[in-house]
Amino acid sequence: MPSQDFHQKTRADFLTFMKQQEARFPSENRLRIDLHCHDHNSDVPDELWGRLLKLPETWLPTDQLVKHLQANGTDLITITNHNNARSCWELMDKGMDLLSGAEFTCHFPDQPLSVHVLTYGFSPQQESRLNRLRHNIYHFAAYCLEQDLPTVLPHPLFFYSSKNQLGIEALEKLALLFERFEVLNGQRGFWQNRMTQLWIESLTEEKLHQLALKHKINPHDFCVHPFNKCMTGGSDDHNGIFAGECGSFLYVDNLAERRKTEPLSLLALEALRAGYIAPYGEPGEEERLTTTFLDYFSQVAIHMKDPGLLRLMLHKGSLKDKLFCLGISNTMQELQRHKYTLAFLKTFHQALGGKAPALMTNIGVPKEFKPTLKIIKQIAKTRRKEPQQFSLKLRESIPELYRQVTGIFFQRLSAALDQNRPRSKRLSLDTLVKEFELPTHLRGLVNHTSNTPDTSPQMLKILESLTFPALAALVIGGASFAGSQVLYANRSLLNSLADDLNAGQHSKRILWLTDSFCDGNGVSGFLNNLLSEVQEKQLPIDLLTCHPSLPQQSNLKVLRPISEFHLKQPSEQTLYVPDMLEIQKVFEQGGYDRVICSTELMMGIFALYLKHAFSVPVWFYMHTDWHEYFQRSTALSAQYTDRFRRLLRAFYHQFDGLLVLNKEHKNWLSSEAMEIPVEKLHLTAHWVNTSYACKRCSKTAYICRISSSLVFS
Repeated sequence: MPSQDFHQKTRADFLTFMKQQEARFPSENRLRIDLHCHDHNSDVPDELWGRLLKLPETWLPTDQLVKHLQANGTDLITITNHNNARSCWELMDKGMDLLSGAEFTCHFPDQPLSVHVLTYGFSPQQESRLNRLRHNIYHFAAYCLEQDLPTVLPHPLFFYSSKNQLGIEALEKLALLFERFEVLNGQRGFWQNRMTQLWIESLTEEKLHQLALKHKINPHDFCVHPFNKCMTGGSDDHNGIFAGECGSFLYVDNLAERRKTEPLSLLALEALRAGYIAPYGEPGEEERLTTTFLDYFSQVAIHMKDPGLLRLMLHKGSLKDKLFCLGISNTMQELQRHKYTLAFLKTFHQALGGKAPALMTNIGVPKEFKPTLKIIKQIAKTRRKEPQQFSLKLRESIPELYRQVTGIFFQRLSAALDQNRPRSKRLSLDTLVKEFELPTHLRGLVNHTSNTPDTSPQMLKILESLTFPALAALVIGGASFAGSQVLYANRSLLNSLADDLNAGQHSKRILWLTDSFCDGNGVSGFLNNLLSEVQEKQLPIDLLTCHPSLPQQSNLKVLRPISEFHLKQPSEQTLYVPDMLEIQKVFEQGGYDRVICSTELMMGIFALYLKHAFSVPVWFYMHTDWHEYFQRSTALSAQYTDRFRRLLRAFYHQFDGLLVLNKEHKNWLSSEAMEIPVEKLHLTAHWVNTSYACKRCSKTAYICRISSSLVFS
C-alpha cells in the first residue's frame, strides 16, 4: 500500500466493515438507539481544566437532545451523562419510556488508570451503589454482573492515565473485564475506530485465556459471556449536533408483535444482555470534532462566569494547569467584552441548530464580513433542509470561514502598517527583536488607553479594528487544534497496538516545511537538490511551502498565501502567510507521521503546531547560525543579541531533534548558552558528492542519513 493512501484505505476498510454490520440483522427486527450521548446534566467534567474553570461539558437542554435523537430516526432514547442519570429519571417521571443509562468514570485501584463505562437498565437505588463502587473498577464490574446490568466500554483506546504510559497492558485488562466495546464512536476518527475493531476481532478465546493467566483475572467474575465480544456504536454527542447519526442496532425477534405489549426499553435491555448488537453510522473526520469544539467554545464565551482567582489557586492541580486556566478565563472574559465577536459566536452557534442570522445582523455587518455571514447562512440552511449533507457542508465551510476572517485580519494589519510607516521602510528582524515584548498586565494585551505616551487615537482605532477578526480566527483555529489533539492524543498507543496486531500501521512519511524554496539562497538551493533526490529515489518525503505562483509537482506541495510581508533583513525577502487549517488538512490526509522544518519564521511556528495537534515528532534542520549572523551583521547591542539568543533557545527547545551542519553548531547548541541535550543533536550536511552513496540502499549520503534516522527508525 503506498503510504499516501493510508487515510483513504483506512476509511474504505472501516466503511466496508460497517456495511457488513448493517446487514447482520433484518431491518424489521431491529431497534435503532444512540447508546452514547449527553445533555446539560453532564455538568462535572473529568478533565481538570473543566473543573478548574467551573465549566460543564455542555449546556444542551434535555428536550433539545431528545428532539435531535428523534429527528435522526432513533426508536428509543437513552442519555448517558457522567456519573448520573438525572435526565433519564426526569423523562421517566414525565411518562416517557426510555432506557436508563449513564457514563461512569471508574478507577483501577492498583494503578493510575481511569476509564469511562457506559451502564444501562439500572434503578435510582442501583445508581447510588454504582457511584460508590466506581472507585474500584473490579467491584463495579462484579456488581454489574451480579445485577445483570449490561455495560459497554466506550472509546476503548482512549482512557485516562496520569502517566499515560500504560499502553497494551491496560487494554489486556480491559479485554477481560468487558464483553461489549464501542467500536464506532462518532467523535473519533476512522483510524482510532478501525484499530478498535481490529483489536476486538483479535480477542480469540485462546488469547483471552492467556491474558487471564498473565494478569490473574478470571473473566467469568465480570462477564456473562467472556469470550463473546460484542461491538456497539454511539455518537458521543455533547451539543445535539450529531446525536443519533451514529448508534447501535439492537436485534429483537418478532419485534413488530412484541412492541405492542412490551416496552421498548425492556426489549432493548434484553438485546443488550444477549449481545444482539451492531453499530450503525459513520465516524466523523476532523470536521465533527472541530465543529463540536467550536460550538463549545462559542457557548463558553456566551455563558462562562468568573471562576474566582482564590478558588482557582486553592483547587487541586499543578501550578502550570492553573496558570493556563487563568489565561483561558481572561481570554474568554475578553471575548465577552467584545460585542462583535460575541455576536459572531452566537450567530454561528444558532446556525448549527439551523437558525439563520437575524435581519438586524445582516444589516449591521460591514461589507468585508458579508462573505463570512453568507457561509454561516449556508450552514444553517443545510442543517434545516439537507441534514444528510451537513457534515460535508461543515467540512467545506469551517476552513473557508477561517480563511475569510484570517484574511480580513491580515488585510487590516497590512493597511495599518502601511499607514504608520513610510512605504519604503520594510520590516526587519532586528526591528522585530527590539520591539518584541508583551505586557505583564493581562488587560494590557487587548486594552490600550490614551494615557500610553506612544498611543494615538488613530492607533487605538486600528487596534480595535483588528480585535474582532483576530479573536474570531483564534476561536476557529483553537477549535480545529483541539479537535485534532483529541483525535491523536493517544497516537503512541495506536502505534503500539498496530505493531502488536501487525495490522493498521500508520504510514511512515515525512512532511518537510519551509518558507524558502525559490529564493535563490542556500536553503532553497539545498531543498531543490533534496526534492530531486526524493523524486528520483521515491522517498516517503514531501516538501511543503507557501507561494502565490509556484506550481506544484511530485513531492512538492504549494499552498497559496493568505497574506504576505516584506523583510529587508537579513536579505530582501517576501514572507508568505499560509492557511493553518490547510496545512493541518494536508498533514492529516497525506498520511504523514513526522515533520522536518527548515526555516524559523512562519513554517517553524506551524511545525510546532502540527507537533502538538497530531502528537508527532518534529525536527528542525538548522541551516544558519542566526545568532552569529546577528552579532556580525547588525548594529544590535549586546542586550538585544542576548534577547535574540534566548528567543532561539526557547524555539529550538520545542523540537524533538535538531539536524546541524557541523560540530561547531552542535557544541554551541549543547553549551550553557543554549542547553539543548546533546542526544537531540544530529550531524548532517548540505552538500555531498553525488558519487558518494550508501552501499546498503544506493541513496546519496545525506539523504540516506535523513531517511534512515527519521523515516525508518
